[in-house]
Amino acid sequence: MISTDDLRGSFTVPFEHGLLVLEDPATRATHDGWVAAAEQVHLDQDSLYVGVQASVDGPVTVEVYDAGLPESATAEMTLRFSGELPLSSRILRVSDSDNLAVLSLQTNSESVRVRVLVDDDEWPALVVIILE
Repeated sequence: MISTDDLRGSFTVPFEHGLLVLEDPATRATHDGWVAAAEQVHLDQDSLYVGVQASVDGPVTVEVYDAGLPESATAEMTLRFSGELPLSSRILRVSDSDNLAVLSLQTNSESVRVRVLVDDDEWPALVVIILE
């Protein structure tokens, strides 16, 4: 864990399918055009898929922070995604694809700027999500 000052929530679980999901709980996204072997990240409407290490390689830690997290805390991490995620429900749902761990976060608006940083370019074991 980097810091608890701006921490909104975290979990550590084995990701059976190596897929982290950030989305509006009411999403209708299907990610039909996504080729998992070629793309580590895929945005479809209000749903973002992020590839992480699979359970055979160990658990993955996911930490969600508010924008106050200092840049120095993630200096050695790689930016995997930066962009807007529409949230008509004003809730951001962060989970593994099997819903073993689900973190639901209330937002102040119907859209949130998200930065996703990872500790490894191919199969991350640590994912830091910063909400701006």
